[in-house]
Amino acid sequence: MSTDPFINRRILVVDDNRAIHSDYRKILCAKPRESDWLDQAEKGFFGDTETTAEKPSFQLDSAYQGQEGLDLVAQAHAENRRYALAFIDVRMPPGMDGIETAARLWKLDPEVQVVICTAYSDYVWEEIVAKVGQSDRWVILRKPFDNVEVLQLASALTEKWRFLQHSKSRLDDLEARFLRAQRMESIGTLASGVAHDLNNILAPIVMGVAILRANHQSEEDKELLDLLEGNTQRGIAIIKQLLTFARGAQGERVPVVPKHLIHEILGIARETFPKSIRVTGQIDGDLRMVSGDPTQIHQVLMNLCVNARDVMPSGGELVLRARNVEIKAPATTTNPEAKPGPYVLVEVSDSGWGIEPEVLPRIFDPFFTTKEPGKGTGLGLSTALGIVKSYGGFLQVESKVGHGTTFQVYLPAIHQEESGESRLDTPRRVAEGKGQLILIVDDEASIRETTANTLQRHGYEVITAADGANGLIQFFEHQDRIRLVLTDLLMPVMDGRALILALRQTRPRLPIIVHSGMAEGTQIDDLRTQGIAAFLDKPYPTKALLEAMEAALDRKNGEGHEACAESEVGTGQAGPSQPL
Repeated sequence: MSTDPFINRRILVVDDNRAIHSDYRKILCAKPRESDWLDQAEKGFFGDTETTAEKPSFQLDSAYQGQEGLDLVAQAHAENRRYALAFIDVRMPPGMDGIETAARLWKLDPEVQVVICTAYSDYVWEEIVAKVGQSDRWVILRKPFDNVEVLQLASALTEKWRFLQHSKSRLDDLEARFLRAQRMESIGTLASGVAHDLNNILAPIVMGVAILRANHQSEEDKELLDLLEGNTQRGIAIIKQLLTFARGAQGERVPVVPKHLIHEILGIARETFPKSIRVTGQIDGDLRMVSGDPTQIHQVLMNLCVNARDVMPSGGELVLRARNVEIKAPATTTNPEAKPGPYVLVEVSDSGWGIEPEVLPRIFDPFFTTKEPGKGTGLGLSTALGIVKSYGGFLQVESKVGHGTTFQVYLPAIHQEESGESRLDTPRRVAEGKGQLILIVDDEASIRETTANTLQRHGYEVITAADGANGLIQFFEHQDRIRLVLTDLLMPVMDGRALILALRQTRPRLPIIVHSGMAEGTQIDDLRTQGIAAFLDKPYPTKALLEAMEAALDRKNGEGHEACAESEVGTGQAGPSQPL
């Protein structure tokens, strides 16, 4: 039995001749044959010995005047039991004729296919076209008609109606995806701007906490500073989620073995989730590797597991499955985000209450949550989607109310030879400054002052400027002594990029570090070509700044303009400096 929701074999016959209705039913309504019980017995003994074409069976409703037919169409449309096809006679005295009936019928349901039944003495083609217009929704059937011809028309036109409904549903889905993409792009732009402002607010707080720790040693002061630092880190984490949603994932890509991450998550879930939730894993032994940031992939899967836990307050089952899959080209017709190739599919299934159909289209929208106030930011799924899409993968969800939900995470697989070797960084102690003069250029006064205070406490001399133009003036006044420039990107009068170009004209090998709360991957790539020494993502800890400065000053004489390093910090933890 077909499960296609668009199959519709409901047909309306509008004809004032009652005998005609009987003829239609004999042709279109299949009756069980007297020998059916013999066929069933034969199958029971010998199995299916012959495949025969099954005659389609249609459901017919009868109307004997045009107005009666229109009433049935209106009622069927209201009850969502629409007709796919109508056979309409032309001459139906004393009421309206078939041509007028068809024209009015299309006002009620414009997608009904119509067969206009006429004798040679009725309307000619030109007259019919003049009344109902040229259209592919109707055909003419001349009386007296052939039984096979009627059956062929019914089969072809109901199939055409089904195809049109499929096409319409597909177009509606694509339109919804397009509108959602536009909405997400707008929200992403807003989120990126908000994150930039919040980063500038949090940056001096992060450095200020480190300064205060040096001057306040009492237990009470330490507790207050821990509270301040903890809440600042929470704010930084939320901002990172905003930026991940707005830009996609920008962490370092390395070969990742998913099964190790999944085993780790299973262990965490078993240890920390309520004992009423049974946690199991089903992982293929030959699971391929993927390319990505292990922390971000861990974040995606852990977020899905936490969501699953929250929808099972009375207990249930959480299952993580992982296997290799191959997506063929035809799959891209049902999921535009799917590209042919090998994938690792990770499924997170729960036995919770499921997701309501009206809620399902919105679950990936940022800030949308069904949790109680204070128990969710509404950024978890939108961030997960951004991370997975940035890796070239995609997310799918299947849910049935009362039966649970399954999230399917598709990550592109890589071959073993692509994996390469992982690089390990050895922690080291950061050296103090030796009185080098540093120029800080930033339009945020709080960032200038806190950064200057921090560097002075670590052995550097500092001068500051509020924009690129003022920074250029300060540089020319002290260019013989300035050893490094730390500049923001977005500033009034003259931005950081213009300042860097101007400085390169005078001192090609001058170490320049850029720090910003809104730089994207393409902007950082552009900065590479200008030879910056390092990039720091606001807000960053003091250690990250000192490490970047030490590395830049050490390379000054040997590499200068040709070498540059990148240090990105988005979570308040010092990140390794990497060549840009």
